[in-house]
Amino acid sequence: MKIILLLLLLSMPAFTDMNKQIQRDSSLIVPGVGAESVIVNGDAKTVISLKGYPDKVSEVNEKKELFYDIFKIKSPVNIFFDKIYYYNYYKTVFFIDSNVITAIAGMNTDRVTTESVSLVRGVEYFIFNYGNENLYTLKRENASDFIYLYSKYGIALIDDKGDDSIDMFIVFPGQNK
Repeated sequence: MKIILLLLLLSMPAFTDMNKQIQRDSSLIVPGVGAESVIVNGDAKTVISLKGYPDKVSEVNEKKELFYDIFKIKSPVNIFFDKIYYYNYYKTVFFIDSNVITAIAGMNTDRVTTESVSLVRGVEYFIFNYGNENLYTLKRENASDFIYLYSKYGIALIDDKGDDSIDMFIVFPGQNK
């Protein structure tokens, strides 16, 4: 598996070409880099130019943290935001801090990663391909949902019923620790 991944990485174009691939292919997820045709750490204006004006915009007076304030859990990764763009048609949410995209959440799991891992195949399949290194399994009290968070890669998977299905993904900058 590692040899195949290495061959894929060696045959892939440069990082800027990967950004172009993400922008052209909304079904492509690159953990830590982008998804839904949008690049993490990009300008919030690009979201509107690509997707149009959001169906709903939520602004907060003080910065919030995604996992703590949205999911009510403590996480080893802190993703801050002061604005959220909701797109019903695309089933996508963009978290923005000072006009910079800090995270992208998608509810359309008919997506595939650069390693050819299909989200439709479920959490176990994803973990089988990505491994357990830097994987945190987070669970809220008195809830049946799980968040599988890869801090190093920059992706989290939400399984809201504990039934092995990926109900949402979140792409954020990877934490090289």
